[in-house]
Amino acid sequence: MEVLLLISLIGTIILVGFLGNVLFNKTNIPNTLWLLLFGLILGSSGLFDKTALFSLAELIGAIAIITILSDGGLKLHIDTLFAQAKKGILLMLLGVVSSIIVATLVMKFFGFSTELGILLGLIIAGTSSSVVIPTITKMKGIKEETKSLLSFESISDTFSIVIALILINLIAIKELNFKFVNVLALEQSTIGPSFNVIFNSFLSAIAIGIIAGLLLAPLVYRAKKMEFHYSLIIGLLFLIYAFAESINSSGAITVFVTGIMMANSEKILKTIIPDKNIVWLQDVSQTHSLISFLIRSFFFVFLGAIVSISDFGALIIGITIALLVFSARIGYVKLLAAKQKLPAFDRHVMSVMVPRGLSAAVLATIPFSKGIIEAQLFVDIVFTIIIASIVISTIGITLAQRELKKQDTSKPQKTKEAALVELKLEEPKKEQKIEEKQQKAEA
Repeated sequence: MEVLLLISLIGTIILVGFLGNVLFNKTNIPNTLWLLLFGLILGSSGLFDKTALFSLAELIGAIAIITILSDGGLKLHIDTLFAQAKKGILLMLLGVVSSIIVATLVMKFFGFSTELGILLGLIIAGTSSSVVIPTITKMKGIKEETKSLLSFESISDTFSIVIALILINLIAIKELNFKFVNVLALEQSTIGPSFNVIFNSFLSAIAIGIIAGLLLAPLVYRAKKMEFHYSLIIGLLFLIYAFAESINSSGAITVFVTGIMMANSEKILKTIIPDKNIVWLQDVSQTHSLISFLIRSFFFVFLGAIVSISDFGALIIGITIALLVFSARIGYVKLLAAKQKLPAFDRHVMSVMVPRGLSAAVLATIPFSKGIIEAQLFVDIVFTIIIASIVISTIGITLAQRELKKQDTSKPQKTKEAALVELKLEEPKKEQKIEEKQQKAEA
């Protein structure tokens, strides 16, 4: 009976993810919301032991990180990176800084430490690419430049994941009392080894990722005619992550850099070896997106299942942070839009594009699994922020589109009779121009 229940549950999760995606295309309500609510219902039903589920958080989180970061890397093309880097990075940094400031102030107000506030700010800093990109792609009336800018910001949330993971490791290092107020007073011998470990981990992860990505791309290209050649990539990504972690490097950074190298291998390898003929296979990226969709669906249900809705303190903190982050975004987007001379509709869409998603959800489960005891409320807080940010974004986009429709309908429309009159008036002018050209040609 338990086996049949589990199989039914797996099928239901996939269907909820699919139907949620269908509804998203029609209503702008992301499937993330339905998956979280479904997980919340499962967690409240008593079918699963939440303590046992929490023990799986590290494993499930690692699988999600491998998928998210490698998928983010595969979508990050160097041309786009450089074309939108300046504006996109500025928008991302403003989002990160505002999230950190808001989260730190709110957490301090509720009695938490400064470093936990900064960590929470980093966890919720990035917007969700799985919500932002599909929304703006089908949106009419918005400039292509604005679409590219928002897409870059949402994809670059992988950078905030990397920074957050580094900070989690710093806090988790027992020999380092991570207090920002007293950090200058600590002995160099205490700080040095810890920061050196993190710095070396970061550099080694980049090096491994570059080498692995450039070696993987030709291997996948050669295996393209073999059946199930995609399984080669996913298997190797898991092994690369495990190898990086086993030598005290960052597996997350490694798979992210590996994804970037694979996606851009064609241009990079041709620059290094002009005679090398490598074409990156688009079907690989599409298959990877499908796997990411499935893992996303299961992870959001998992997150909803481990949340405790009885903790109203986490609910208040989450809603407060979500509203303040949204308010801060309105301010800095208004300044950017004025500088870039963006239309009012574009500014409105940029202001409400605050949905948080999978990256925040995954990172929320890691601090507790790393032994940071005070972070046990992070899951509940982040769960609330994800739902609140999605609701804010959905309502804001709906209102923006209604306002755009009103502006379109308020413009005077030409009647058929008026259009016919204009055509009749234009015909003699056209004939006159043709006659003038003929006379010039004869002369």
